[in-house]
Amino acid sequence: MDFTLGIALADGTLVNLHTVHDPVGEVCITVQVTAAGMARQKPKRVTFRELQSTLRSGFQRWQTLPAEVQTDGEALFAGNRTEQFPSQFTLWLVGLGIRHRLTRPGRPTDNAAVERNHRTLNDYAVRGHETCSLPELQAVLDQAWYDLAFVLPSHAKGCAGQPPVVAHPELLHPTRPYQTEQELALFEMQRVDHFLAQFTWHRIVGKTGQVSLGGQHHYYSVGRTYAAQQVAIRFDPTDRHFVFTLLDDPQQPIARRPARDLGAADLLGYELGPQQLPLAFVSEKG
Repeated sequence: MDFTLGIALADGTLVNLHTVHDPVGEVCITVQVTAAGMARQKPKRVTFRELQSTLRSGFQRWQTLPAEVQTDGEALFAGNRTEQFPSQFTLWLVGLGIRHRLTRPGRPTDNAAVERNHRTLNDYAVRGHETCSLPELQAVLDQAWYDLAFVLPSHAKGCAGQPPVVAHPELLHPTRPYQTEQELALFEMQRVDHFLAQFTWHRIVGKTGQVSLGGQHHYYSVGRTYAAQQVAIRFDPTDRHFVFTLLDDPQQPIARRPARDLGAADLLGYELGPQQLPLAFVSEKG
C-alpha cells in the first residue's frame, strides 16, 4: 500500500491517490482519492482514517482479509521510530489478524509493484480527467480498477497477456471472508493485547513526573519523585494497564496506568459500528 500526494485538478483543488496492489495476484486491489487541500499549498497529509477507508474498500471488493499488508516505514504507517510504539494502523491490522510488514530502509524496490500501479492508474485514469470533481474522479478510478483487473490484458509476467483475474482465478476465492458489516466481529482485542504485551519501552521521566508513550500527546504521570529517572514500561493485558518500573528495581512497579486510546472503538473508529461501516464499490464477478 502506498499513496501519491498533491495531484492537481482543474478546479484548483488537490487530491491524494491511494493504491493497494497484490504482487502475487499481479492486480490492483483498490484505488481511492481523498481531498488534499488547494493548489499552491502543501498537500494535506493522509490520515489514519483515510488509510482504513482505502483498505476497507479493498477488503470489500475482494470479500476477503489479506494475510499481510506491506507499507513503507513512514510514521503514519509504522509510528514514530524514536518512540518504538506501534501505530494505530498497525494495531488495527493486528486486531484483524493481518501482519503489518514494512519495507526495508533504503530499498525502494520493495515497493516497486505498487509504484508501477500508481503510474498505470495515473496515466490510464487520472490524466485527461483533471476537470472531474473528486467524486467523479473516484468513479473514473473505480471503472479503471475493474478494467485493469477483469477486462484488459496485463503485461505482468505471470499473467501471460491475460487479465489478472483470468490468469489468477484464485483471486476470486476468499481465504478469510470479509464483509464490512462483519468487521467488528472479526476484530479481536486479544490479538492487540498479546501484541502489545511483547514490548518493553524505556523512557526518561520528565521534570513534572510525566512519561510520553504512544504518541505526541499521550502522557502518563508517575510522580515528580521519579523526575529524570529512566523507567521501563510494559503492557499488562489482564487489565489493560501500562506498568512502570525503575530500571534498577524491575520487580517493583512504581505506577500502573490504564491504557488510553487503545480500545476497539479507538482502533476501528468511534463513528463505526457493526451496521455503520461504509460500503464500497463491489464488482460483479460473474
